[in-house]
Amino acid sequence: MKTLEYILSPYDYSQFMAENWTKKAIHISAGGNPRFDRLFSWQHLNYLLSYTDLDSNDIDLILNGKIVSRTEVVSPQELFHPGKLLKFLQKGATLKFNNLQKRVPEIAEFVSELRYEIGYSNLTVNAYSSFPGKQGFVSHYDPYEIFILQIDGAKQWKVFPETLQYPLESQPSMYFDPPAAKPYLNTVLEPGDVLYLPKGHWHYAIAVGKPSLHITLGIHCATGIDFLEWVVNQLKQSPDWRKNLAFPTENYGENIKTQLSALLKKLGEHTANSDLPAGYIYDLMTAAHPVNTYALPQQTGFNIFPKGINTRFRIPTWQRVIISQVSETAYKVKCWEKEVILPEVNQAFLEKLFSLEMFTGKDVMRWLPDLAWEDEIMPILSSLVQEGMIFVDSSNPVEEYLRREEDLETWDN
Repeated sequence: MKTLEYILSPYDYSQFMAENWTKKAIHISAGGNPRFDRLFSWQHLNYLLSYTDLDSNDIDLILNGKIVSRTEVVSPQELFHPGKLLKFLQKGATLKFNNLQKRVPEIAEFVSELRYEIGYSNLTVNAYSSFPGKQGFVSHYDPYEIFILQIDGAKQWKVFPETLQYPLESQPSMYFDPPAAKPYLNTVLEPGDVLYLPKGHWHYAIAVGKPSLHITLGIHCATGIDFLEWVVNQLKQSPDWRKNLAFPTENYGENIKTQLSALLKKLGEHTANSDLPAGYIYDLMTAAHPVNTYALPQQTGFNIFPKGINTRFRIPTWQRVIISQVSETAYKVKCWEKEVILPEVNQAFLEKLFSLEMFTGKDVMRWLPDLAWEDEIMPILSSLVQEGMIFVDSSNPVEEYLRREEDLETWDN
């Protein structure tokens, strides 16, 4: 958990998980170290606003506690007219930029690393710029875990107890009244500081002194309800569960009652005979995709071996693969929504391959000495490249890599 430990430092990770995670907000001071400015900055924000094609899904403006584009004041399209956005910011509106993990490479890498470590794929990062004395959102809660990473300026946060324990995404705070209690945490974040907000805990914030810039890391953990919905999707494959139920009025309701009792019995048999938890965990673990998704033209089958047997390949950063045997001589490799069946390989070879950062075709020949290069190994590597599980590395000459080949020899032992 290196990434999460870095976010929490200098606070102890084990103590955080025991005392704070899902239970209580905490402010972690960085002692004046602006440690998150490598992830995002005013320069990043200015670039995104100036040079990228944005729409109303990318940004929100919050003024006087309301999202501007959701009021009658201005339509979403009007926000992007020349000067319109700036005028609202000059009035003190808070700017929220959504899903930075899709726009900023540094944050995409950061999120991919954390996804790999915790096993959940639904992580989002938003940025907020706000101005002194101007409150953005009114007091509200979020239905997921949040880490506030202060980038620049200072912001005062007030955190209140939950009124609904562990709210779901379908239970937003707009349908509930905020608590009457006083905030149990009233604190000011400085650059490099972190504030953890458990799901369901009410909060609001105001910039103090000068403009504030922070990013929020939202971690959407799976719940028991998510697991049940996954089980329902499994049951949809059976005609027994797709069949119409009887009319509730038929035979005084006895017919439909008999059907429901039979379905409950089938459900019990299904849960007893199927390793549902393992299947659900498998799907969770393979849902997160790495940063690298496209690599053209190689993924279309062209120029995969520019250096022949000396072609160098690299494994995408923070890629999680799951290897399973499908026959006596074939294995399935799955990553995210991608999977490939590889013949004439073994578990040890695949585990070795995906544990490395880089390798060459010559390495594979050494690891699979009984296979022919053109007829067997090239098709294996081609399949992995075209599925985006490995990438052809053409940024550096092969000679640079060959100087490190002595280190790779240790894998032969």
